[in-house]
Amino acid sequence: MKGTRVSALVTGLAAALVLAGCGVPPSGVIQAGDPATGMTPGVNVYFLSGGSLVAVPRQIPFGAGVSTAVRLLFEGPLVPEAGKLSTELPQLKLAPEVAVETDGTVVIRLFEGVAPFGKIGMEQLVCTVAAAPRRAPPPAVPTSVPTSAQTADAATPTPTPTISTRQGLAAGRPRVLVIGDGWHLSAQQDVPCPAA
Repeated sequence: MKGTRVSALVTGLAAALVLAGCGVPPSGVIQAGDPATGMTPGVNVYFLSGGSLVAVPRQIPFGAGVSTAVRLLFEGPLVPEAGKLSTELPQLKLAPEVAVETDGTVVIRLFEGVAPFGKIGMEQLVCTVAAAPRRAPPPAVPTSVPTSAQTADAATPTPTPTISTRQGLAAGRPRVLVIGDGWHLSAQQDVPCPAA
């Protein structure tokens, strides 16, 4: 029994020496790119298929929100989608300016030379805005010092309504205001948008 243990020990040491001498040098830490951060987030933008709204997924960078979604919508369908999808929105030479007001209204400012568009184009925008991730605007800051005649309640700033980071397609009922050169359009989501 003792000889079996010794023989097993000798065999193990011999195997370790053979493996150690196989000529493969040790290496340090090998860099292989950026660390894993999970899946790239997606957003639905709304195009038309056969005259009806359809949700089309798009990848967006981490931290991107409603402004990126609106820009992707105005860029229109991708080349492989062009035979199946269309849009009622104009092609833009410059990306629109997008801002979220304290009441949750999304204001989209277009540059001069863009003609007004119709109800279906506004539906595309409203549904895209409803599906896009949004951050709450910063809280309101009082701009004046209360006088002694004012009550404590009057001096307390009104809390700013919060917007969830990702509103449901039917929840939130976003209002969209589009401002063009000498015109403006306004619409609010009144029915649920189609899901992807």
